[in-house]
Amino acid sequence: MQFEDWKKELCEMVFAQGRLIVWTASVVFSLAILIAAFWPPTYAASGSILMRTAKPQNSPGTLERTDLRNFPVSKEDLASELEILSSPDLIMQTVVAMRGKPLDQAAIMDKSILDEVARIKQGLQTEVILASHVIRVTLANRDPRRAEATLDALLGQYMIYRTKVFNPTDQQLFFSDRARLYKGRLEAIEDQLSAKAKEASVALVDREMANNVDMKKDMMAQISALRDEHIQKEKYLASFKKAAEQDDLQFFSFLDNRSINDLGTQLMASSVERSKALRDFQPGSEKVKALDEQIAQLYKALRGEAMRLLDLRVAELQALEGRITQLETTVVKMGERNIELQRQSTDIQRISREAALLQYSYETFSKRAEEAQINDAIANARLPGDISILSRSAFSAVRVFPKVGWTILLGLIAGLVTGCSLGLLAEFFDHTFKRPSDVARYAELPVVCSIKLVK
Repeated sequence: MQFEDWKKELCEMVFAQGRLIVWTASVVFSLAILIAAFWPPTYAASGSILMRTAKPQNSPGTLERTDLRNFPVSKEDLASELEILSSPDLIMQTVVAMRGKPLDQAAIMDKSILDEVARIKQGLQTEVILASHVIRVTLANRDPRRAEATLDALLGQYMIYRTKVFNPTDQQLFFSDRARLYKGRLEAIEDQLSAKAKEASVALVDREMANNVDMKKDMMAQISALRDEHIQKEKYLASFKKAAEQDDLQFFSFLDNRSINDLGTQLMASSVERSKALRDFQPGSEKVKALDEQIAQLYKALRGEAMRLLDLRVAELQALEGRITQLETTVVKMGERNIELQRQSTDIQRISREAALLQYSYETFSKRAEEAQINDAIANARLPGDISILSRSAFSAVRVFPKVGWTILLGLIAGLVTGCSLGLLAEFFDHTFKRPSDVARYAELPVVCSIKLVK
């Protein structure tokens, strides 16, 4: 089966459904003429906004520094501004402000206000001008003066509304409350620090601790020396007592004492003389007895002097032990005092750190609250910041809808397209035999001839 010429079929369809196509196109074209001639005209007011930089941001953290850095405007920034401009809350705020009413729950639930908001939102158009940071805002309305006034009010409320979006009023209250809170805590910490300062300052405490450490080192050295001396004296007294406890004649020559040494010398001399006398006399002779009596008296005197010296050395040893005990007690007390001083120093340093942190937090939140107040004042004064109104609202005397020439042209095109579409549909659903090829395709037999129907 040969392919049929689609151009031929299209022409046959147009001639076959010509009446339907003509009537449909005529009706649509007539409606376009009626709309162009009698539809109430709609006018538009337009204004523009220039975004110089992105919203200044605090750097590097939310609560650290308050210096501002300006960032280049991005597509996301412009898209955000477009969303703010078309926000229903902004339009609601504009309508309420134009009516001179407060923005409360009653205004939000007012049906007339809601209808007005819907109409404005429907006629509002925003676009970014190509290769620029300028946003064009257009508002369509049948009353050009009203469109101009509404758009002018919308732009004014936009400057206030976006400031509240980026710098909410609650933010200012939050920063102020936090600043007051940290101020109260700081005053309480400062009172504690003043009370601690009356007891001792960190410098005095550290100086006393250093002095105590030095004194403790000296005392430990003294204790070490005294203990060595104590050991020597104990050995000395042990030898002294051992010599004193013996029954044999002792000269105590190891004692460094003049009286004892003199008595020892005399006793030794008497002993030598007695030994010589025994060579010539009997032990019971008068001379020997006299020497024995002399030796006994000298030994008694020597032993008495030795015992007095022993008592003196024992007293010295006891005094030495008392001195060691006293120094050890002083060292212990010094250690306890240093622990107490360390605790005081730690408390003062901890309170000082808390005071410094609270001071920093207080200054930061105070700066933030002041910054929020400045931003709010700038918004209320409508001073130029990162964004400004490039051109105020102005209406055009040329109506935006309906445009006669474009409406008629579009009506003609729409009529032809609609008529041809209906003609195609009608032809598609018409299953009668209109061409010889239809008979051949249906009967699967060749067509010999065709006879034209004559009415």
